[in-house]
Amino acid sequence: MRILLVAVCLCACAHGAAVPDTELANWRSQHPVAAKQLCSFAWDTSETSRMRRWMHDHPTQAAELLDWAAAHPGSTTPPPFLLQTPPEFDGYRPWRDPAVYALFDWASQNPDAAQDLASTHSGVAGAIDARNC
Repeated sequence: MRILLVAVCLCACAHGAAVPDTELANWRSQHPVAAKQLCSFAWDTSETSRMRRWMHDHPTQAAELLDWAAAHPGSTTPPPFLLQTPPEFDGYRPWRDPAVYALFDWASQNPDAAQDLASTHSGVAGAIDARNC
């Protein structure tokens, strides 16, 4: 019985509150307006859920997407590498998602914040995670 109690306590401790991401917190403090805009974009989870999953599964491409959008403000076409991305198993094509274009707009309007966010470990997937907004 004691072993079971210890095991339950260990599991409970292991699933406790997440440690705050200091790198992401620093990014937010350096770019408060851009962070607030990104969070308001992220609140519409029904519109951004597939993009979130894609960015979580493809962090390198997500970072490249932010860098590209920041370097090409106002562009209406996605970066070439995104068009070459094979569809996900469920048919998701990021280059057809309006949420990706909304993220392009955000990065175009906030190029420094976008490039700084792309260089963080958590990246945009961590920044638009509902727990971080």
